[in-house]
Amino acid sequence: MNDKKDNYEFNGINTQILNTAFESMRSLPEMAKVTFSAKSEWNGGFSVSTTSKDFVMGAKI
Repeated sequence: MNDKKDNYEFNGINTQILNTAFESMRSLPEMAKVTFSAKSEWNGGFSVSTTSKDFVMGAKI
């Protein structure tokens, strides 16, 4: 029986891929930037509806 996993998963997360992404962001901090905008609309009382308008992750190339 082989207990070693080929894809190095921990709780369903591939730790090799996560580490690669982390190291990329460490060497290129602009890749870690996230920009988003949202639109909120008051529906009266304590009710608000919010929708995402835009989402950009990483540097624009």
